Amino acid sequence: MWSKLSDELLDHKKIHDAGDAVGGPVGSALAFAMYTMSLVWCNKHLSDGLVPLSVVRRWTAYFPQPLKVAKALVEVNLWEEDPKRDGFQIHDWFDHNIPAELVLERREKERDRKRKGGRHSHGANGRA
Repeated sequence: MWSKLSDELLDHKKIHDAGDAVGGPVGSALAFAMYTMSLVWCNKHLSDGLVPLSVVRRWTAYFPQPLKVAKALVEVNLWEEDPKRDGFQIHDWFDHNIPAELVLERREKERDRKRKGGRHSHGANGRA
């Protein structure tokens, strides 16, 4: 699975605002890193944009204070707190990402196609 990133993210106002909320000389880098990690994590785990609180807490290897960075992402509306599911929802997730259900359907169709011999291997003359 691939995660799509907009090139606008590099100097997006919300990233810098979150960085200001985090503080310090690398606040924006921390905000950028956590937001990017959250996109990748959600795609890998097909969580439909939900980042569990337990996952954020485990990110201490990357962030000295992951909950502080998470709070900053919420403050600027890149994430939304989701207490019912004990985590954070990436704002506008479904505007830019495929729902997990569709990803799983596509994977199943691809497995079926391969099982039926639908591989696209071409020899030197371009024929299967």
